[in-house]
Amino acid sequence: MYSHGLPVPKAKLKKGSDKYSSSILPNSKKISKIRLSPQREPEKQHIQAHQKKVRRTWAPEEDAELLELVKKYGSEWTKIASFMKSRNGMQVRDHYLNALAPDIKRDTWTEEEDQAILLYYNKFGPHWGKIAECVEGRTKTQVKGRFHTNLKQKMA
Repeated sequence: MYSHGLPVPKAKLKKGSDKYSSSILPNSKKISKIRLSPQREPEKQHIQAHQKKVRRTWAPEEDAELLELVKKYGSEWTKIASFMKSRNGMQVRDHYLNALAPDIKRDTWTEEEDQAILLYYNKFGPHWGKIAECVEGRTKTQVKGRFHTNLKQKMA
């Protein structure tokens, strides 16, 4: 029986056929494929559980490892992530580009940078990536943080 209560028509199912059928219900034109088994395959459950990553802060040891791997492999983020225990490619890329890249300015903000953020915010709105392209050496995360912590009240 299906979960919606209709019996499975045995004449339409063939022994050895795949798990999908589009011709077993009266309204089969609207339904392209129907799973006959409500259970997930065990191997898919294992893969999905294995791929789940836990969000946590980056340790200094991870930063050092990431810098070494970037020197060795460049911007092959998935490959780099395969060497790191609990990080995926997206986490590796974002952390490197937003926190570790050598071209990021880490010194105090200048008045010119603040004025540029306000000018480009009025022009582009909250498109932090576009604004960051106009403020040299700052990431979109830095620009957004600077705006919300120090400059937003100047807009009012």
